[in-house]
This record gives sequence, C-alpha cells and structure tokens, in this order.
Amino acid sequence: MRKKTPKYDQESVLFTSDLHFFHKAQVKRRGFSTAENMNGFLIRRWNARVYPWHTVFVLGDVSLGNAADTMGVLEQLNGNLHLIRGNHDKGLQSKVLNMFGSVSDYAEIDLVSLSGTKQRVVMSHYAMRVWNRSHFGSWQLYGHSHGNLPPIGKQMDVGVDTHPILAPYTSAEVSRFMSQREISVVDHHVPKELK
Repeated sequence: MRKKTPKYDQESVLFTSDLHFFHKAQVKRRGFSTAENMNGFLIRRWNARVYPWHTVFVLGDVSLGNAADTMGVLEQLNGNLHLIRGNHDKGLQSKVLNMFGSVSDYAEIDLVSLSGTKQRVVMSHYAMRVWNRSHFGSWQLYGHSHGNLPPIGKQMDVGVDTHPILAPYTSAEVSRFMSQREISVVDHHVPKELK
C-alpha cells in the first residue's frame, strides 16, 4: 500500500537548513565573536518568527556541539521540528534525534492553501537535478550549499545563510520565490501543457 503524502496548512510551515550551532568555522564566516553569540542570535531570530504551533522542517546540519549542548539549544526553539539529515547530522545521538517529530534523509509533503490548493514540496539536504513531479511544478528545497549553488527550476536553497535575516523561511516567502521560477524539464517527463 502506498504511503500518503503528509499534508500541512501552508500558513503553519517554515523551512531552514545549515544552522551549524557550535560550528567554529561558521562563527567566523557569519561575523560573530563566539559560538554562544552566534547561537543566541540564531535562536532569537528563529523565535521572532516561529511560534509554538508552527512546523519547521530543518534540512540538515543542525549542530556540531555535543549532545547536551545541542539539546539545550533545541529546547529553546519554538515549533514542532522535523529533521531531514545532512552530512553533519550523521553523528547526532539518539537522544538529540528524539527531539524531532521525525527524522529522515528525504521527505515529501503537500502544503495546502486556504482555498484547498495543494503544492508538493520535496526536501533533501542536497540539491537535485530532477525530483519527484519536478516536471509538474513541485518544489525542491535544499541546503548544504550556503547559497553557492544556483537553483534550477522550482528549487530553492533554504539555508539560514541565504535568508536576509538569518532565520527560517516562511511558506509565503518560499511561494513568492517559486512564483518567479520556471519549471525546468531536463528529462523525458514533459507535461502535455509544455509540449
């Protein structure tokens, strides 16, 4: 039996990636003096736009801190968190992973608007060349590249470093970005309306 794609109210979902809490190299790149300063700044920016009832998909690379420190940071973040693992998350201990509502390497959801329109979202830590239903306008959200990999088609790097205020992206922000993007067809899956 095929598993149903989870549905979320688009007004209640946010996306981010590459927080890199406690990562000394990111502290320097982002212009902070200490990991504590960077972590505190990211927590404040997060909680200024994420409310406790929001769902946040974190597309990898959460923290390079130890389990206790990482759990201390995660406890301060508003929202229901779901992790799409990145390359720096492979060593996260189970007690850290248990703080997330779900943990996977890949996920698909449908965002549902107030009018009932569904938008398929494909999530991975890594950018893809093609993804499920890309030829029908599904979105692919990724991180890992810290803004250095231009998107193709309806694709977006949601890494925290790509956001002007170093915060998670709202679904509305992602939607505005995607409305300016064209569907990219790079394989044999060409919808009838594009032929």
